[in-house]
Amino acid sequence: MSYSDFYNENNASQIDNFEAEDGDFKWEIDSLSTKAQRTSFYKSGTSTNLSWIFYGSVGSVDSENLFGFMLTVPYINEDILEGTYTLAKGLYCDHRHSINKGGLKGWRVIQAEDATLSIKLDPVKGTAEGKFEATFTKTNPDATLEIIKPIGTFNLKRDDLKAKQYFEALSNTV
Repeated sequence: MSYSDFYNENNASQIDNFEAEDGDFKWEIDSLSTKAQRTSFYKSGTSTNLSWIFYGSVGSVDSENLFGFMLTVPYINEDILEGTYTLAKGLYCDHRHSINKGGLKGWRVIQAEDATLSIKLDPVKGTAEGKFEATFTKTNPDATLEIIKPIGTFNLKRDDLKAKQYFEALSNTV
């Protein structure tokens, strides 16, 4: 199990700045269905190492009930991308959940042991539809290990295009 812990120094309040507006990100674990409260889809990285990022979560670090998933695939170009990715074929997948250590709030990021993502992404339209499955081993607060196997779907609109599209539409009305 590979994981990293992050802590909110001084327990400063976190701002949820990407509430789901037109994004749909859902998952099911052991017959329990969850719809993300926050979603994100964007292109990120350096000029030589770009990736597409897909994220969905519920809860928050402040409330100590954050729970979500992030998946990334390599950026190739602005052509429509349709295919299936695995961890061995360029997919990165992690699970995030709240933790508390000595009163210090934070979150743990656990890398998937196994994951598959089938995706159709249109960079120009700014849309992505995906279906994913993954396996994670997480440590519960009582130190017991738990295997979680989410199966999920998402239908997202690119965050990094929303502002651009808004201002282009606005300029056409002036």
